[in-house]
Amino acid sequence: MCIPPRRDKLDLYPAKRGLCNASTLSNLHYFKQKESIVNAPIHGVENGKNLDDYPLENFCGRAVIYNPEGQMTSNVGVIFRDRNIDKELAEQLKKVRPRFVGLSSSFEFDVDIQKDLMKADIILYERLYNLHLLPETFEFYGMPLNIKEGDGSPVRAFAIIR
Repeated sequence: MCIPPRRDKLDLYPAKRGLCNASTLSNLHYFKQKESIVNAPIHGVENGKNLDDYPLENFCGRAVIYNPEGQMTSNVGVIFRDRNIDKELAEQLKKVRPRFVGLSSSFEFDVDIQKDLMKADIILYERLYNLHLLPETFEFYGMPLNIKEGDGSPVRAFAIIR
């Protein structure tokens, strides 16, 4: 299972009492530049899809750790544990169109490559932790928060190993 290191980058503070007939209501302030996140195409592409445009099934499913000798397929997610995504790999990803693409917390997306993948309508995960604990194939889950018309969201990414 992938468990990110604990960080205190979330601010939770009480909202006004009496809203929605709730006795307790909190606001959450989040800076999405440190934790595992998912980005929808609208994050980098004008008129791209937002998180609402995808069914939840698109944020989970069978996944593989990228292997240069292996073959990528369209209904399987690809997680990059040991290398970054260069232009050549981005072209392969656009042709194959995997279910989603994830990148280790050890690497950063090149902005142009990220936008290029978003134009191809590929869901992108960033800053995935503890990938060294995963086998070559597994079930991946990275559900976004229910943010209306969201361009991205923090995720609690985890894997089920069978």
